[in-house]
Amino acid sequence: MIRNTFSILNGIGERLERRLWKKGITTWDDFIRADDIDFIPIDTKIRYDLQLLELMEKLQNQNLSYLCKVIKRREHWRFFEIFKDGSLCLDIETNGLKPEEGGYITVIGIYNGKDYHALVRGFDLEPHRIKHLIEGHKCLITFNGSIFDIPFLKKCYPSISFDIPHFDLSFAARRLGLNGGLKTIERSFHISRDYRVANLNGYDAVMLWKQWQSGREEALDLLVEYNKADTVNLMRLAEEMYPLLKQATGFDA
Repeated sequence: MIRNTFSILNGIGERLERRLWKKGITTWDDFIRADDIDFIPIDTKIRYDLQLLELMEKLQNQNLSYLCKVIKRREHWRFFEIFKDGSLCLDIETNGLKPEEGGYITVIGIYNGKDYHALVRGFDLEPHRIKHLIEGHKCLITFNGSIFDIPFLKKCYPSISFDIPHFDLSFAARRLGLNGGLKTIERSFHISRDYRVANLNGYDAVMLWKQWQSGREEALDLLVEYNKADTVNLMRLAEEMYPLLKQATGFDA
């Protein structure tokens, strides 16, 4: 979808983008090869041609940090189709407090589409382990991670950075007219969870950590299982939402 996108250019909105598609200009190559587009001034088209040529080069070379800077975050979902195999799902659990009030991460869940890893405070939750698990990936998938998970993680571990496209499913859900939290959105797509964690929520995750600290060993296992559901289900949810987002642009029509 990203190679069919023109709304990333200054001055082109979704309405004008659809007009280009209807004219048969559906890819960056089509746009550059077109000698004349009657509703775009020639000097503006030349400027767009140069911008698209640069984007094509950066995309081919997978200069993800550059692409993240020049393409609005709300459009990062359009990368999913080409970077799906290099996607990384991430979800964190905390002790319930803000970082500036003594808050810290208890569990970080990371899933690459095949393997799930849980990094737990006091065991293996260290910056070098986080970096090792996230390096080499091309697309980050979270649910409300733009607002909560990533800012929280960066405050706790300032050396961690994510210079890759970020597909935040909470914003994508709103774009599709879907309301509610992660588990509510999951149910709308008939995505289920193990019965042991099906009815747990963020508050329960905080309490499970406290119970483990108090000596209840099985509480940590349940917390990790809860985080695993939060993390692993992100991939399936992205797969379900992406075609709907694409359809909503009007491209298929």
